[in-house]
Amino acid sequence: MGRNWLTKTYRSDDLLNIKGIDGCKGGWLVAQTRFSPASAQHAEHRLYVAENWEKAVEKANLVAVDMPIGLADFGKRQCDVLARKKLGKKRSSSVFSPPRRGMLRFETYADANRFGKEQGPKATHGGGLSKQAWNITPKIKEIDDWITQRRQSRVFEAHPELAFAALNGGIPLPPKKSSEGVQARRRLLAKHGFEKLTQQADEIPKRLAAPDDVLDAAALVLVCQRILLGHATCLSDPSQSDAKNLAMEIWY
Repeated sequence: MGRNWLTKTYRSDDLLNIKGIDGCKGGWLVAQTRFSPASAQHAEHRLYVAENWEKAVEKANLVAVDMPIGLADFGKRQCDVLARKKLGKKRSSSVFSPPRRGMLRFETYADANRFGKEQGPKATHGGGLSKQAWNITPKIKEIDDWITQRRQSRVFEAHPELAFAALNGGIPLPPKKSSEGVQARRRLLAKHGFEKLTQQADEIPKRLAAPDDVLDAAALVLVCQRILLGHATCLSDPSQSDAKNLAMEIWY
């Protein structure tokens, strides 16, 4: 896929614009920083809400987004199966099954869910659609309408819970909406130099984004850094790609 980020040699003055993006009420919450792969230093943190996907990714060298990229026509994405296994039974529910591509064309949940069930049993064809997945289907479609195989070379699907677990020595954190979970995430982000970015959360109106969206987006910036430094992990079945030749994979 031409992802030369994994092998490219960088000069000391190379500064890349990297973004962690999470869907939010107001559109897309973007955590952005300038990063030097040569020195592993980052600067110029910025947090903002973009009203649409194209504005969210503009001028980005590398993006990690918490949204499915690469959609199955039938059955399950292996990357989702592997992500649940990695997080363990207690935290596996944070990885939900995305809609299959045929479901994107429906305007109501009932119709999309009915279509899924008519495709065949859950074990072999995927079954119906969860309400959680349906609620973010407009955002999944927004990316799917934009993404191409070439564009996927700079836009990586990632998962915040896997990202935080990686920062925590491989141990998943408590639920992100719990007080304990929030504090644990803030400590990890501060440890990696993102304390000021998370402090900017107070500047984002809650009608546009929830506080945990900020923490997730910041963690995804660190996934970008891990990719550039060659430290990231990719969960995928190399033989599985979708009808648009997009890879189905999750990075952390």
